[in-house]
Amino acid sequence: YPATDLTAALPSYAEHALPNTRVFLKAATMHWFRGHYAPDPANWTDWRGSPLHAEHLAGLPPTLLLTVGHDPLRDEGLAYAEALTQAGNWVSHLHLPNQIHGLLTQSRLMPASEMVWALAAAFIRQQLQTAHLSF
Repeated sequence: YPATDLTAALPSYAEHALPNTRVFLKAATMHWFRGHYAPDPANWTDWRGSPLHAEHLAGLPPTLLLTVGHDPLRDEGLAYAEALTQAGNWVSHLHLPNQIHGLLTQSRLMPASEMVWALAAAFIRQQLQTAHLSF
């Protein structure tokens, strides 16, 4: 669940803007992070902080990208997966519509976490084999 657009203008931010939203990551929290990372709005579309705004995305390494339904980052993650694919990159994208940001660190509470970790491990193994590396 990547942060790829510091403008925070996509609809999933509005969906998670209410303080009583029952998710770990809220839009206000992302705005707080952004305020510390890039306080000047002029920098919010700089590709170094907002790769979704990069002029060219071609030639990037294979990407494993996870998006979840209950997350202010959902729409920018979905858009980034599409942009990477359209640029000709190899993308393995998993969208879990009923999960929340933080899924990966909540394995005791969320059984889907184990499946995502297994997928990530398989992805890394595949990349290492393709590159003929082993650890």
